[in-house]
Amino acid sequence: MINKIGIKILLVIGIAIAGAGLYFGYNNFQKTLTYEETEGIITGFHQHSNNAKKSYPNVTFCYKGDTVFSKIDYYSSDMTIGQAVVVVFPADNPLSAEIKSSFLFVPLFLLFFSLFFIVPNTLIKIERQKLG
Repeated sequence: MINKIGIKILLVIGIAIAGAGLYFGYNNFQKTLTYEETEGIITGFHQHSNNAKKSYPNVTFCYKGDTVFSKIDYYSSDMTIGQAVVVVFPADNPLSAEIKSSFLFVPLFLLFFSLFFIVPNTLIKIERQKLG
């Protein structure tokens, strides 16, 4: 039987993970309201020195009549050269572009993962109340 401290620890971990998911979700929602959005093309890949096994996309897009080349720090194994992607960026800094599809992944993953801590905690509490 799980003790009361263990149950509280599970709940705190779950709430912390859910809080991180909500934070990233809110932050990304703000980006969708304030960032510029355009279509870009993956023109190649680059590697980070800390993870040479993964290739991150280089994206080229047009903004205010200029062609912009940006190295994106988002990894997905199914990206290919020539693939069209939607990029978002602050109006004053198009070089810090991000791929829009990555906006939902982290917040949704964290919120889903937090359920593995919060739901069992809630079920255990309900069972304890039934038992007296």
